[in-house]
Amino acid sequence: MTRPTVALIYDRSVRTDTTGEHCRHALQEFAQVVFAIAAQHASGSPKTRRYGAAIIQRIDELAEVLGAYRSLYEIGEDLPLPHGMLKAFRDRLHEADPYELLKYRGDRQRPSLRDVLLAAQHSGGRRPRRSVPKPVFEYLVNGRLVDGAPTMFEARERLLACETLDEALADPRLMGEAGATWEFAVSRFGNEARVWEALLSADLVPYMALVRNLRNLLLAGISGEALARVCQQLRETADHRLLPFRFLTAMEELRYMAESPKVCSADLETVLDALSDALDLAVQCVEPIPGRTLVLLDTSGSMRFWLSRWAGVIAADVAAVLAAVLVAKCLDGADLIIFADTYAKVDLPPGASLSGVVRRIEEVTGSVGEATTGHIPAMAEVTRSGESYDRIAVLSDMCAYGDPTTWKGKRKAWTFGQLIDRYRAKVNPNAFIWAINMVGYGATQVSPRDPRTVEVSGWSEAVIRYLREFEQGPPALERLYDRYGITG
Repeated sequence: MTRPTVALIYDRSVRTDTTGEHCRHALQEFAQVVFAIAAQHASGSPKTRRYGAAIIQRIDELAEVLGAYRSLYEIGEDLPLPHGMLKAFRDRLHEADPYELLKYRGDRQRPSLRDVLLAAQHSGGRRPRRSVPKPVFEYLVNGRLVDGAPTMFEARERLLACETLDEALADPRLMGEAGATWEFAVSRFGNEARVWEALLSADLVPYMALVRNLRNLLLAGISGEALARVCQQLRETADHRLLPFRFLTAMEELRYMAESPKVCSADLETVLDALSDALDLAVQCVEPIPGRTLVLLDTSGSMRFWLSRWAGVIAADVAAVLAAVLVAKCLDGADLIIFADTYAKVDLPPGASLSGVVRRIEEVTGSVGEATTGHIPAMAEVTRSGESYDRIAVLSDMCAYGDPTTWKGKRKAWTFGQLIDRYRAKVNPNAFIWAINMVGYGATQVSPRDPRTVEVSGWSEAVIRYLREFEQGPPALERLYDRYGITG
């Protein structure tokens, strides 16, 4: 039987703010399956161990890899793991701290972390070798506290013994010492103000969880002091790895609560202001864009579909946020035109926040219809005006169509690419074209052979960083390729 050749594809830099959360999930699951295949067919290769270390980021991914391996090869629970997989598992388990082990224990799923530890122990040959210290193994596998167990495990048992919230809050430090996650605390003690206040005071609500639970916090009626803590955390400038459009999604969800009698309107406005500031801070790392920019934003009906089952947002909203970032970062000014059936120039007040720009886009959107032909007359009018732009950024799903347009008394069905060529011939021959595909249907409106045109897909400010480096030429692109390990 011919031994299959296995190619392992992974990227340490895959992050939610560079490819989108749904892409990250798909890539991670693909990498886990390929690692399981490699471990079976190339177990003795040292590369298998290194690839495992690169692919397995979180402790719960060990169980996912184990499940994929057993499912692919119908391996029973009593059979040992391949040598390369076993070493990769042990490497990752040695790095784990007690909090991580408790958080990703996964007792309700199969396989769980317990299954991983048992599989790793049974794969140690005649003398079983544990991948974690004995006290840790005993607690996670057998549920027993023995001498030498981490203090967090002991605190977790004390917290589990608390039947009421009052008992748990009798020691203000208990939740923090027990490594309690917000999911654990809310599911055990209820979605109450005191529970959230205790979690916030112990810094047990991560940034992403905070943004997603703002509605729960307001409905629970947390105190003014806790609300101030929430707003302060939202305005932090740390790398929270949150896509900018997530702030817009949170703001829209909160605005639906404006009529609710359960929510204080003053508290709601306070949180909305903090979210607006957080959106501005989320893109402060984007360097200014030199020159003038024209932003063409597609608001047609095809842009109003859900991006994915994970994203929970439509393409038009993501495009609006990205357009607002482009407008805000242009040093010498930018013009914004939205298009669908027709087109309209969006007048923006000077110094407007990103959320303010997005709201203004929403106000104008209804005036241009639902189809996708307005980019043609819009580009024709830009050329007639003679306005010089250093770049033209098109944010669309690229499912657009030609429309007969009059040019110097002649009516012709121009394509967008032809109008770009005419703009360069009549106005600015050095203009760059940024074609940002928001959905990825495979369609295009520009020539891929044009050296001053770049097509890219993405939902975050990282797209802008890439496009700026594209304009700087080959040296900058080489640095970009080196950063992400792109070869060939």
